[in-house]
Amino acid sequence: MEVYAYAYAESTLQLYGSGLLLFHVFCDQKGIQEWHRAPAKAELIQAFIAALIGTYPGGTIQNYVAGIRAWHEINLLSWKMKDINLRSLYKAADNNAPMSARRPPRKPYTIKHLERIIEKLDSSTSLGANVKAVGTSLIYGIARMGELTVKNMEDFDPAKHPQISDVSKIVDDHGNEATSIHLPWTKCGPISGESISYAIQNSLSCPVMALQNHIHINKPQKGEHLFTYTRINPRTKREERVPLTHHKFLACIAEAAKEAGVETLSGHGFRIGGVLEYLLRGLPFDVVKYKGRWASNAFAIYLRRHAEILAPYIQAGGAVQGEFVRIMFPSIR
Repeated sequence: MEVYAYAYAESTLQLYGSGLLLFHVFCDQKGIQEWHRAPAKAELIQAFIAALIGTYPGGTIQNYVAGIRAWHEINLLSWKMKDINLRSLYKAADNNAPMSARRPPRKPYTIKHLERIIEKLDSSTSLGANVKAVGTSLIYGIARMGELTVKNMEDFDPAKHPQISDVSKIVDDHGNEATSIHLPWTKCGPISGESISYAIQNSLSCPVMALQNHIHINKPQKGEHLFTYTRINPRTKREERVPLTHHKFLACIAEAAKEAGVETLSGHGFRIGGVLEYLLRGLPFDVVKYKGRWASNAFAIYLRRHAEILAPYIQAGGAVQGEFVRIMFPSIR
């Protein structure tokens, strides 16, 4: 049974563990015996969700319930709750979420916005070159921030994070060249990994030029994270080579945004921004889905979750509006 646990990312299991713990606390308070908790009846899951409504938003409750479901799947137990009923309960939770738990929609980084920021980065320095390469790779590669940076400097793992050997050039049948970065491990590709790619852009935000500049200045070595840079250790006052962390990347972006006089957006804004940019360029939705590495109908779900912030841009773009509306409001069969 333990083999099923490998289907989930470590961070996902940690999040799911929180939901499972809360579920057991709820059952203890209600006097639910162990043998009634798994497989859990639909009525028990509904009661658990009802107890959380008004305290947590729908997204948080959805993650908690996903943890209980994963617990069932790992232990080869049947799951009684129907998805259609869960969606209604999550909606009810969102409608009744406390104001403190509601987050505003995360805006996308547009190319214009990004270029205002990277104009303020000194790409001749080790850190500046690194941050510019990561920022442009995130948006043009539709990548997740955690795929190109690390949470802590000591977290680098060559089995999970990209190295210089993972960078390559790819050429299609028409002779068009692109840069590819293989990601050895991702949430959706924990065994063989996945790749992101992008082509040369005739703009300040060209990710190919930014990556080449980073490699020229920082010279990442075998056995190092691809996005390694040199810094002065604050304790020893000596130079050291370290991978770029989430925190350092976002801090540099925030500082440059402040200097440029533009809004600082969330880290997820890069991935949303990449989706928006390619859609506005007229790329078919299926191509953007493939480029962003979404499986099956996950891309449609992603678009619906971000419809509120994407819609104004899509409407202004015009050309893709019809397809966008079709995905937002699928026909009832």
